[in-house]
Amino acid sequence: MNGSGKVTGKMKRAFQTGMLAFGIVLAAGCSSASTDADMRHDADQAMQTASDQLNNLADMNDERVLSVKNGTMNGRSDVTLGEAMEAFFDGPTWHYFSGTDDETEETHDVVEFTGYFMYNEKSAKARIQFILHEDDTFEMGAGSYNDIDQSALVLGALMDKVYESYDADHAPTASAAQANEDVEAASVKAENAASETTPARSNAADAAPTGETPESEISQSGESTDLNDFERWNAGETDLALSIVLDGEPLNVIIGQDTPNGVKTIVFSDTMKQGWNLPVEVADANFSPFDDFGDLKEGFSLFVTKHDFAGDGVPEVVLAASDGMLETYVWVYNYDYTFSEYDAPPLSLAWYGEGQSGLQLNGDRIELPYGSQGLVDEYVYDGMGFVDQ
Repeated sequence: MNGSGKVTGKMKRAFQTGMLAFGIVLAAGCSSASTDADMRHDADQAMQTASDQLNNLADMNDERVLSVKNGTMNGRSDVTLGEAMEAFFDGPTWHYFSGTDDETEETHDVVEFTGYFMYNEKSAKARIQFILHEDDTFEMGAGSYNDIDQSALVLGALMDKVYESYDADHAPTASAAQANEDVEAASVKAENAASETTPARSNAADAAPTGETPESEISQSGESTDLNDFERWNAGETDLALSIVLDGEPLNVIIGQDTPNGVKTIVFSDTMKQGWNLPVEVADANFSPFDDFGDLKEGFSLFVTKHDFAGDGVPEVVLAASDGMLETYVWVYNYDYTFSEYDAPPLSLAWYGEGQSGLQLNGDRIELPYGSQGLVDEYVYDGMGFVDQ
């Protein structure tokens, strides 16, 4: 294998494998259920860590493990994946296994990496799988933080951080100021190269904003906007990223095709390098723009924009699904100023409504036309929510 890696984000499913098993005897006599649960959790973690370390020793010379460690990815031919990962993570381990896809039941060669890093000011254990292909390449697959599954978007942002950290640690030492400038330039170059050569990296990590959103790009209270003014995404197209800065916080709203099916609607925080799903539930599952697999039904498109209903300089995000004729579904999300303090999503659902042929944002109101007689349902923002007129 030549070890030339690529990140596609296409493999999000976990793989099943037999793990090294051994027993740990716990002392009995704990007086509380919570203490028992904590002890069991700590024991499980200790057992898993020991298993990872033993597997690492057993596979340290495995040719498949070495092909991944000595390979390159993210367009970075100057550093191997192993060098970058082991410089960023504490306690790194590598392990090969033959895994079975949870959904297709196909068998794949998988190299799994584990390591500890600081996440939200706490130590977290990352587990990332790399899937080997017959053409001597590999791609990043499923991954988790502390055994909580993470999306391809979040894992991609983590890998960007891995390489940024490597650049910072290996910057020229002639001048500290010059070194910082070199690191920033290298990071921008790497991100641009990834977005140009790797389709699946057209996500929030690549489209992260670097400054305030120009006021001219936000429809203000008093202005009128219809679906023709929205950003539009159709099934099968590359990811759409709407950049916005709310109260100084750079965010990206990402719309695109999820894998293996469905549509992803995500808000991504550039500061926290974390993404959250935006809810797109409907009132009646029998009437929906999405089919049973979560994909857009034929004839529907997704639309997104930002509109300042209150005129306070902090716009809401408006997402719509419409066929332009008979069905239009609208979700409005507002900004949560305290999201970073409570580890909550930065955007929360403020309003949901349905119409027919389209949608109009007119100052502080939402207008949903229906019928053939020019009738309109109006919903006015009163500072607390939207009121039906």
